[in-house]
Amino acid sequence: MLYYPERYEKDLIEVKTNEGISIQVDDANPVACKSGKYKNDTIAGIWQYYDETGELTHSYDHDSGAVTFMRSQNNQNCENFNAGFIEGDYLFRQYLSDTFDFEGLMNSINTKIHLEPGKLTFKFTVTENGLIDDLHCTEQTISNKKMYARATETIQSLNGHLYPKKLNGTYQSEVKTITFALDTESNTSWSNSGRVRSSETSMNFYLKISIDN
Repeated sequence: MLYYPERYEKDLIEVKTNEGISIQVDDANPVACKSGKYKNDTIAGIWQYYDETGELTHSYDHDSGAVTFMRSQNNQNCENFNAGFIEGDYLFRQYLSDTFDFEGLMNSINTKIHLEPGKLTFKFTVTENGLIDDLHCTEQTISNKKMYARATETIQSLNGHLYPKKLNGTYQSEVKTITFALDTESNTSWSNSGRVRSSETSMNFYLKISIDN
């Protein structure tokens, strides 16, 4: 079983037991993220996926490639649901962030001075087989070619990580939208030189990735 990261930093404490003193995390209350089994170091069989409160959202059979349970107020027979990331929304956001690797990309761009806030919006179709099709950019206000290429590569890498939409028991294609928004934040640092106190303001870029149906 894997767990969501703790929201707050925890302290380590010494706990006395019959076997001696052990180190434990104080007030540990981990929330399950996903659970299942591996076979030959590969995910196998049915896995359960949970939201950030620990509630089961869906189950997925990695052997057959099918959703076996989908949480819904009116539907628990897996007949109707939208296309999605097999491991759930939280891990979807993490996957996109890790795959895009914004920090690594920025380190490879030598002309950051020419970057300006903007966004790249893409539409793509998740086919009835859960594959990416018809990927195209619908809005581009970022002209950097490396960033554009990284965005398309990130979306294309989703092949094999998605389950398709199901409507009335039949798998169907569905259009999704992902936006990569580049923005800046200012950081001001102060320094003292004798009786003179001076400040220096720098602009740092950050990336926000959002997903819409």
